[in-house]
Amino acid sequence: MTTTPLSSVLRRLRGDLSRRELARRAGVHRETIAAVEAGESVTIASLRAILTPLGAGLAVEDAAGQITRICL
Repeated sequence: MTTTPLSSVLRRLRGDLSRRELARRAGVHRETIAAVEAGESVTIASLRAILTPLGAGLAVEDAAGQITRICL
């Protein structure tokens, strides 16, 4: 299984959108966006809030490669 760091995925999804604007749309602090992009831990709720305005979701995959839950 190949994985991509969440920090890289978020920067790619964010594109030209500033951290400040994404934070406003997501209803989180700008520091939360920076934490994700720095590879730091954040809550699933914060991650979901950040991904929603980007039109993305979160799939949780077990070691066997089976998707066990999708957060949209």
